[in-house]
Amino acid sequence: MGTTAEMEQFLADVEKRAFRIARFAVGNHDDALEIVQEAMIKLVQRYANSPREEWPPLFYRILESRIRDHQRRQKVRDRIHTWFGFGHEDEEENPIEALPARA
Repeated sequence: MGTTAEMEQFLADVEKRAFRIARFAVGNHDDALEIVQEAMIKLVQRYANSPREEWPPLFYRILESRIRDHQRRQKVRDRIHTWFGFGHEDEEENPIEALPARA
């Protein structure tokens, strides 16, 4: 089992690589930071008492899962935006407001 100092050192050691992986996968700086932070928090919450040698595969599995979750959510958002016509900056009208009112 690792100590708190060992966990902190492990997280410091993987931080930059994890950010590069997340940034490449999602293409957004802020989203990548959030994903890495969530993965680190989840590792500490669930596996801090696990043996230190188990941390790298656990962390990268958590990171991969968080990236996939983000990509799935983004795909759904993109579909909704496409369906409602969001993202067309040349249109000033809100497509939701343009829908007919229900009686």
